[in-house]
Amino acid sequence: MPPVWRRAWFLGLLLALAVGGVVWVHRMRVAKLLALERVRTSIATDLHDDIGSSLSQIAILSEAAQRRYAGSETSAALERIGGLSRELLDSISDTVWAIQPHKDHLSDLKQRMRRFATEVLSARNVEMRWTLDDAGRDLQLDA
Repeated sequence: MPPVWRRAWFLGLLLALAVGGVVWVHRMRVAKLLALERVRTSIATDLHDDIGSSLSQIAILSEAAQRRYAGSETSAALERIGGLSRELLDSISDTVWAIQPHKDHLSDLKQRMRRFATEVLSARNVEMRWTLDDAGRDLQLDA
């Protein structure tokens, strides 16, 4: 009789344990990635809903108050409050875009960069040419 470690049943058991270990590691990795995606989606939703709507309200209320107190010392402070809230709203929008799980592709980043460059440069009457050599690939990016 061959030693135990050379018998078919023992080798089969080792193979089953190895396959089971690989499957378990894969399942744990997938579960971790899904949990991370749920957290990212939850954060993006909370930022957009709670903070975004509050900043929008601040901007609108400051504009309304600025019209009411036009020409007074308060008007400049209200204008500053409105400007800061709009800047924060843009920043929150960028953050929400960046942490959304479905925006993890190179094509999404290129589209966002193109839109941002168009907004900034067209406001200053600067012509822009956008050329990229991506060879038809849409790479998956890390967060």
